[in-house]
Amino acid sequence: MRVLLVEIYGRGGLTHYTYNLARELARRQVEVTLLTGCEYELATRVSPGGNGFRVEACFYRRSERWTGRRAPARPSRLRRWLKAAEYVLDTPRVVRAYRRERADLAHLQGSNPILVVTLAALKLAGARAVYTAHDVSPLSHRALARLLDQLIYRLADCVVVHSDADREALLGRFHLAPSKVVVIRHGNYLFFRPDGEGDRAEARRGLGLGETDRVLLFFGFLSWYKGLDVLLRAFRAVRDALPQARLVVVGDPLKLGRGGLAACRRLARDLGVEKSLVLRAEYLPMHEVPPYFVAADCVVLPYREVSQSGVLHLAYAFGRPVVATRVGGFPEAVREEETGLLVPPEDPAALAAALIRLLADDEARCRMGAAARRAAEEQSCSWAEVAERTRELYGAVTAR
Repeated sequence: MRVLLVEIYGRGGLTHYTYNLARELARRQVEVTLLTGCEYELATRVSPGGNGFRVEACFYRRSERWTGRRAPARPSRLRRWLKAAEYVLDTPRVVRAYRRERADLAHLQGSNPILVVTLAALKLAGARAVYTAHDVSPLSHRALARLLDQLIYRLADCVVVHSDADREALLGRFHLAPSKVVVIRHGNYLFFRPDGEGDRAEARRGLGLGETDRVLLFFGFLSWYKGLDVLLRAFRAVRDALPQARLVVVGDPLKLGRGGLAACRRLARDLGVEKSLVLRAEYLPMHEVPPYFVAADCVVLPYREVSQSGVLHLAYAFGRPVVATRVGGFPEAVREEETGLLVPPEDPAALAAALIRLLADDEARCRMGAAARRAAEEQSCSWAEVAERTRELYGAVTAR
């Protein structure tokens, strides 16, 4: 079977997910061509002999030439519009690749409604298409985003989601046929730690953290729906109860919008927690990620809404318990009192209580961390299992 995998970014969680999926599909005699962004961050990990799939830099090749310089840390609105226009112009290349590779189907990894352009072009060309909805509903309340997502779900031959909650949400909101929506669990992120977990004391020294600090980690793209403002309000109570508590926030602030990062800094200052906050507002290349998880005591996911999160699987890979909100697929992924704690969304008091409890109880934290590690190593979270389920799905779609 020949499959065209489409992942448009070239960096971040979707890129890591797609890389692992492509590698395991190739091991199952699926001929995979991956179309991705021109600055593919895992390029050094891909070799025809070692991985078995081919990567083609397809998207955003013109961006630097259009802007006349390398992209700034926070792209302007104009540059974002230019990139969207460039993506549309790149779509014919996807169709040509589908035909050139004589693919049996295309599999799009989705978290951006703009993918409707590519999906529509592929369907007009007669392609079969699978769409993985990493975010079942757009993490934006704009009517246009919701409409485009609805079109995507209608056009796709099959939609993959990562949890039963996502499936029910998709069926309820978009009224799809139940047979069209398939649950395939998110794979683990053990590939972030190929050489073991790492040395905690060394990681903390490198990040300027003390050995006796109680470290909370908030990781990933900074965005309104992830509830960083809720966490900052909760952290005031945590720091008052445990003066040695430190909050480490790491992530690209682009999705916070204009003034969003400054507002977070202001809130931290107004709450009096600024000196206990370590903020690194930028995207981290993959090799810089592990020390933050090694140094952390627990990982916090105070999201207002979500389908699933790669950050949770990163936490499990490093044996770190999580405190997460009871939204989306989190109640299925977090085993209450076993791998972490669940709290209501937008409830700083409940969040603070859970964090204080976990940071103050060394035995419970270690026990939950060990359970988190075991959860990451379970067969149901292995990429072998994910790829096998996906290969079976491909067979069912092409047989229709």
